[in-house]
Amino acid sequence: MTRGKLIVFEGIDASGKSSQANLADEHYTEQGHKIYLSAEPTDGPAGRLLRFEFRGTLFAGVKDQYLRAGLFMVDRRDHAFEIEKRRATGENAFVDRYMLSSFAYQTVGWEGDRVPTVPLETLEQMHEGLPRPDLTLYIDVPVEVAMERMKFRIEEREKMERAETLEKVRSNYLSLVKSRGEEHNIVVIKGWDRNVLAVLEDCKTHIDRVLAS
Repeated sequence: MTRGKLIVFEGIDASGKSSQANLADEHYTEQGHKIYLSAEPTDGPAGRLLRFEFRGTLFAGVKDQYLRAGLFMVDRRDHAFEIEKRRATGENAFVDRYMLSSFAYQTVGWEGDRVPTVPLETLEQMHEGLPRPDLTLYIDVPVEVAMERMKFRIEEREKMERAETLEKVRSNYLSLVKSRGEEHNIVVIKGWDRNVLAVLEDCKTHIDRVLAS
């Protein structure tokens, strides 16, 4: 039996990566491929704790990137077991966020950098032994585009802080494309100034290549 592929969709908030993962799932399922679509954080125990942590209702509202990194790591390792089990049966895993999200987000501080970050080297050590993607589709959009898409989702007072954070996260992603592109099989997809189906066509070009290999 042919082992399934691991294909990851990455990007900053409101980049459109989740839409592309869902559209790709629909397309390839219709084409007869077996697809396991999932996202992180998962709905597992650690993923549920992460959602409480995001809302500030865990650890007495204390913000600590090491705690967050640890929760993500537990969730991701649990997720990886499921991914590998599915791939062993020939299913292709389409995953919305994976390890590059940790590398891009958890190396950025909160609240004007008052909350210490986790060094990239530490995060990479935590991820040793996890399966690397056969393809990572990084859906790139400028922060101003992402903020426009999110304008009805966040309060006015949060917009400046969110934009500053996303600028740093996007910069981290673009640095990772250069420094970790080969290891994670990263392809950059332009995610703005065109409709979602045009973006999907670009994604499909690379997914087709990987599924055929």
